[in-house]
Amino acid sequence: MDEYSHVILIYVFHEQREVRLRVKLKGTDKEVGIFATRYPIRPNPIGISVLELVKIEPPRLWLKGLDAWTGTPVIDIKPYDYYDIVKRPKIPKEFEMSG
Repeated sequence: MDEYSHVILIYVFHEQREVRLRVKLKGTDKEVGIFATRYPIRPNPIGISVLELVKIEPPRLWLKGLDAWTGTPVIDIKPYDYYDIVKRPKIPKEFEMSG
């Protein structure tokens, strides 16, 4: 793992109790299905993040960019590599980054 710069972390939203199938996108009036978002209030409590691997001190990995709570159960950790890259994915205009 020490030869990788990033990992894919799969975890459980273990404290999330609310479930909704439709939500309004933040900052808009647009309503979409929950699976068209990255919101945690989903029918399955599985989260996934691509994170920078800062350092390894077995049995710990130091990661940058995680948006989960302390104590969140981890299901799996996978190395991030060229198989995981999608060049120019199509996304909604609301999520396009400007400038």
